[in-house]
Amino acid sequence: MGFWVAYLLNALGIVRLPLSNVNFFGSWILPFGVFAVLNFVYTFGFGDRKQKYIFFSWVKDAREVSGAN
Repeated sequence: MGFWVAYLLNALGIVRLPLSNVNFFGSWILPFGVFAVLNFVYTFGFGDRKQKYIFFSWVKDAREVSGAN
């Protein structure tokens, strides 16, 4: 599965990888790295609703948040 994630990201042009150099270790570490980045953004972006507006200021929210723009 890790190889296919690397291949798909390369095919879509999101992450450029020389797939001839992607070995077993590289094909497993890339999905975990993507997971870590997305988890960091989710935790610090959506965990606190005030922080959400710093990372994702374009997201419209109908609920009022005190101290937000």
